[in-house]
Amino acid sequence: MPAKRSNSGTDLQTRVEDAFETLPDRYLGAPPGYDVTFHVRLGDVGHTFEVRATSGTVRVRKGISRRPADVVLDLWRALCARWGDHYEAVRVMRECQLLMATSEPSPVPADPRLRKATPEIFDSYFAGAAAMYTEELEEDPLQTNPIGYRSYVRGLIDNGRAFAVVQDGEVVFKADLGAISPRVAQVQGVWVAPEFRGRGMAAGAVVASVALARGVAADVSLYVNDFNTRALRAYRRAGFRQVGRMASIQF
Repeated sequence: MPAKRSNSGTDLQTRVEDAFETLPDRYLGAPPGYDVTFHVRLGDVGHTFEVRATSGTVRVRKGISRRPADVVLDLWRALCARWGDHYEAVRVMRECQLLMATSEPSPVPADPRLRKATPEIFDSYFAGAAAMYTEELEEDPLQTNPIGYRSYVRGLIDNGRAFAVVQDGEVVFKADLGAISPRVAQVQGVWVAPEFRGRGMAAGAVVASVALARGVAADVSLYVNDFNTRALRAYRRAGFRQVGRMASIQF
């Protein structure tokens, strides 16, 4: 459902405020459980924002907004200026996430142990996925959404989008595919068991993950927090180069 659109604003904040001007009265009085998702396109900014209004709250994607960094942060500041209490209570903010991509082979040899994950290793893979999620988003999915997260991870495995290195019956490296288009596949959820970190495992396992990802797309991308220097080193060794900068905000 489109929100009101303005072509007359001279800056992002003016356009955001105008686009959302009628939103609170229209949706904050909705019945309990009412949830509507719509999009706002802000003229020459050239980006469409997914916005969700739920009874009692209005937020940019009740959860995470992930777009080019300057756009996300400018939008968030404008929303804070307009409806401070709704948006200032940020749970996790990642102001600089490096968007990286590779289309060339890496000099690092692929780890031959990496395979598509199978249902037989679900429990170990799921434990690694939950640990990764907790480390990355500072939230334990086993506490906040145990059934939904379990279903999500099972779906990754069932659809051949989950990759793992198994040693002595336990998953010691995992990765999976998120967004996929005919042109680009996104590697996400990269995790190395703590006892294997710092041993150089990640780069070869990521190279092997890229090889599997190229079965569905020619190019492969991922994003990483700028402060995660160990992961950055591994991704660069695996042939990834920065092509953009993103930001994400979770409420």
